[in-house]
Amino acid sequence: MMIMPTGASPLDAVRALFGEQLEDLAGGVVSGEIPLTVTVVNRLIARKLATSPSSPVISAELESHETETFVVRLRVRGPLPPLRIDLRIDREPQLPSDPTLSMHWKLSGLGPFAILAAPIASYFRVLPRGVRLESNRLLLDVHELLRAQGYGEVIPLLTGLRVVTREGRFVIQFELRR
Repeated sequence: MMIMPTGASPLDAVRALFGEQLEDLAGGVVSGEIPLTVTVVNRLIARKLATSPSSPVISAELESHETETFVVRLRVRGPLPPLRIDLRIDREPQLPSDPTLSMHWKLSGLGPFAILAAPIASYFRVLPRGVRLESNRLLLDVHELLRAQGYGEVIPLLTGLRVVTREGRFVIQFELRR
């Protein structure tokens, strides 16, 4: 995640070339992939947690695998043991109408403590804007997450998004249209 100076827009450089409303880009399509290693993703998570002292999460470390699956090893405040959460991406955003990335989650390795799954999920009532839990689903609203990071101007241009996992990395595939 690139941290931008206050007041800067991710489109400022493009506007300098093509005009304030990007009118000279009409009909243009930009697509690409952004590979993110788990090292980079884990560093970003650690940085965010360090600036969120009231978060119930002490640490979170991701481990990605093939076929849109990954593991989150989570440590939370309180008497709970470290948690292993297995996630599988089961629905990609259907842009522009539905910006939701859906993942199925399950707690693993808890043995008899598995009966705590529902109370553990309720422990995370306060989630970042654009993130919500519904039963055994983790839902990410891509539009809300972009706005929260200062990239709201990209939303009208974003026509395709897919998250692919590989061993040791996440690949963000995107398409922008003007």
